[in-house]
Amino acid sequence: MIFTQHYNSPVGDLLLAADNSGLIGLWLDGEKYFADSLPESHDERETTVLCDAKRWLDVYFSGREPDFMPPLHPVRKRFQKSRMEAAA
Repeated sequence: MIFTQHYNSPVGDLLLAADNSGLIGLWLDGEKYFADSLPESHDERETTVLCDAKRWLDVYFSGREPDFMPPLHPVRKRFQKSRMEAAA
Protein backbone atom coordinates (compact mmCIF):
# COMPACT_ATOMS: atom_id res chain seq x y z
CA MET A 1 0.00 0.00 0.00
CA ILE A 2 1.14 3.55 -0.76
CA PHE A 3 0.60 6.38 1.72
CA THR A 4 0.83 10.14 1.12
CA GLN A 5 1.17 13.30 3.17
CA HIS A 6 1.35 16.97 2.25
CA TYR A 7 4.15 19.19 3.53
CA ASN A 8 4.26 22.99 3.42
CA SER A 9 7.83 24.01 2.64
CA PRO A 10 9.53 27.35 1.98
CA VAL A 11 9.78 26.39 -1.72
CA GLY A 12 6.10 25.45 -2.00
CA ASP A 13 3.74 22.65 -1.10
CA LEU A 14 5.20 19.16 -1.41
CA LEU A 15 3.53 15.78 -1.73
CA LEU A 16 5.40 12.90 -0.10
CA ALA A 17 4.63 9.25 -0.84
CA ALA A 18 5.89 6.12 0.90
CA ASP A 19 5.34 2.41 1.08
CA ASN A 20 6.15 0.27 4.11
CA SER A 21 9.86 0.21 3.17
CA GLY A 22 10.60 3.89 2.61
CA LEU A 23 9.95 7.13 0.77
CA ILE A 24 9.07 6.42 -2.87
CA GLY A 25 8.51 9.95 -4.11
CA LEU A 26 8.44 13.64 -3.37
CA TRP A 27 6.86 16.19 -5.71
CA LEU A 28 6.49 19.95 -5.75
CA ASP A 29 2.81 20.80 -6.31
CA GLY A 30 2.26 21.92 -9.87
CA GLU A 31 5.54 20.61 -11.29
CA LYS A 32 5.49 19.16 -14.81
CA TYR A 33 5.58 15.49 -13.75
CA PHE A 34 3.63 15.93 -10.51
CA ALA A 35 2.98 12.52 -8.92
CA ASP A 36 3.47 10.79 -12.28
CA SER A 37 4.68 7.57 -10.64
CA LEU A 38 2.14 7.62 -7.81
CA PRO A 39 -0.35 4.74 -8.09
CA GLU A 40 -4.00 5.73 -8.27
CA SER A 41 -4.65 3.59 -5.20
CA HIS A 42 -3.11 5.33 -2.16
CA ASP A 43 -4.19 6.58 1.26
CA GLU A 44 -3.50 9.95 2.83
CA ARG A 45 -2.20 8.74 6.17
CA GLU A 46 0.66 9.51 8.54
CA THR A 47 3.20 6.69 8.77
CA THR A 48 6.57 6.32 10.47
CA VAL A 49 8.38 6.71 7.15
CA LEU A 50 6.47 9.88 6.28
CA CYS A 51 7.02 11.32 9.78
CA ASP A 52 10.76 10.68 9.40
CA ALA A 53 10.76 12.37 5.98
CA LYS A 54 8.87 15.41 7.31
CA ARG A 55 11.25 15.64 10.28
CA TRP A 56 14.24 15.51 7.86
CA LEU A 57 12.66 18.32 5.81
CA ASP A 58 12.04 20.37 8.98
CA VAL A 59 15.72 20.11 9.91
CA TYR A 60 16.90 20.84 6.35
CA PHE A 61 14.66 23.90 5.88
CA SER A 62 15.69 25.26 9.29
CA GLY A 63 19.21 25.66 7.84
CA ARG A 64 20.79 22.78 9.73
CA GLU A 65 22.26 19.64 8.21
CA PRO A 66 20.16 16.58 9.07
CA ASP A 67 22.13 13.91 10.95
CA PHE A 68 19.85 11.11 9.76
CA MET A 69 18.26 9.92 6.54
CA PRO A 70 14.70 8.67 6.27
CA PRO A 71 14.41 5.26 4.61
CA LEU A 72 14.29 5.61 0.82
CA HIS A 73 12.65 3.24 -1.64
CA PRO A 74 12.62 5.04 -5.02
CA VAL A 75 10.49 3.52 -7.73
CA ARG A 76 11.91 3.61 -11.25
CA LYS A 77 9.90 3.36 -14.42
CA ARG A 78 10.68 0.61 -16.89
CA PHE A 79 12.63 2.91 -19.25
CA GLN A 80 14.71 4.25 -16.35
CA LYS A 81 15.62 0.71 -15.32
CA SER A 82 16.63 -0.21 -18.89
CA ARG A 83 18.77 2.93 -19.21
CA MET A 84 20.51 2.13 -15.92
CA GLU A 85 21.22 -1.42 -17.07
CA ALA A 86 22.52 -0.22 -20.46
CA ALA A 87 24.90 2.23 -18.75
CA ALA A 88 26.36 -0.48 -16.50
